[in-house]
Amino acid sequence: MVTTPTRKSDPPAVQLDAEPDVVFLGVWEGVRHDRSGLWLRWWDENNQMLLWGAELIEQERGRAERTQTKAVIKLKEMGLSAEQIAATLDLSVEQVRQQLEP
Repeated sequence: MVTTPTRKSDPPAVQLDAEPDVVFLGVWEGVRHDRSGLWLRWWDENNQMLLWGAELIEQERGRAERTQTKAVIKLKEMGLSAEQIAATLDLSVEQVRQQLEP
C-alpha cells in the first residue's frame, strides 16, 4: 500500500507484503541481554510475536546452516568427494567433513 506524501519532497511510504497489517503491544516474559523479566513486545493479528532484529538474524543463520547441511549430504549421496563438495559450496574441506560426521 502506498500513501500520499505530505510534501512533494517526501517519498511515498511503502508497506511490504511481509509486514503484518495489524500489530499490537503485549507482554512477553523472558530473557533479553542477560536480564530476566517482563518485556513489551510487538505481536501480529495472529498472536505471533514479532522477532527482534537479533532474533531474526539467529533464525536465518539456523535456517541457512540446515540448508547447507542438507546440500552437503545430498551432494555426498550423489557421489561427490569432500573436496568437490567444498569447491561447489565454497566451503573448506574441514567444514564439509564436520557436516558429514554423525
